Amino acid sequence: MNTKLSALALLITAMALPATATEQDKELRQLTKQAEQTQPATKKALRGSIYEVQPELRVVAAETAQSADVVASFGEQVIVRSVSPQIQYSTDIVPGTVVKNRMTGEFGHYSGIVSVLLKDASQLAQLQKEFDLTLVQSAGDERLVLLQAKANTNLMKLKKALAESALVQEVRLDLIEKRDVAY
Repeated sequence: MNTKLSALALLITAMALPATATEQDKELRQLTKQAEQTQPATKKALRGSIYEVQPELRVVAAETAQSADVVASFGEQVIVRSVSPQIQYSTDIVPGTVVKNRMTGEFGHYSGIVSVLLKDASQLAQLQKEFDLTLVQSAGDERLVLLQAKANTNLMKLKKALAESALVQEVRLDLIEKRDVAY
């Protein structure tokens, strides 16, 4: 009889464990969701990317930066820690947004330049007017152009809108970062 009771107790326990685990999992997800909603946005990895936004860093001209504040340098520009006591956390990617490559640990920043391959070179003026972009340079058969976005433009939304445009074949954002290539 003891063996039967032990087997029955084991069966009841085994049946109860999945239900308890499911309830705990639901509670954990709910607590995590509440915590995310109540806390301000902090460093966030770009969706599906190896880049993590660094809101406490900004890009400035090298001659205006204090050497103690410099985190990384890119020729005439440097990345420095923001001295502003009220950092504006945002998930928007705008020109000058600093990111960190989670694989290499290197910093980079979005320049605001968009590489666009047009379907027809004659529609460049229409594209510039429609998206409020400035021509930086054209190359090849003038279908490949580099366009500069305005300072507060959300680059991810711009990229999506350009990709969906009937005038554009391909679009890429310019991310400036150091890359070590083994040859």
